[in-house]
Amino acid sequence: MSGPGTEGTVVCRIDSDGKARECQGPGGAVSDRFIARMLEAKFLPATYRGSPFETDLGIHYSFQRTR
Repeated sequence: MSGPGTEGTVVCRIDSDGKARECQGPGGAVSDRFIARMLEAKFLPATYRGSPFETDLGIHYSFQRTR
């Protein structure tokens, strides 16, 4: 189980329609949860001169103990 101090990075390919796919992370419950959320989310696609293209997006997560 993950707790305070857990961190990692999840990287997904964002297609030209803004849909995440081919997500990878460090493994474990927290990483799997982030991947599931990213696969459900809609992103703005990257663009170049007004044309969308596929790109990789990495999201770093970090949980810290709070008082």
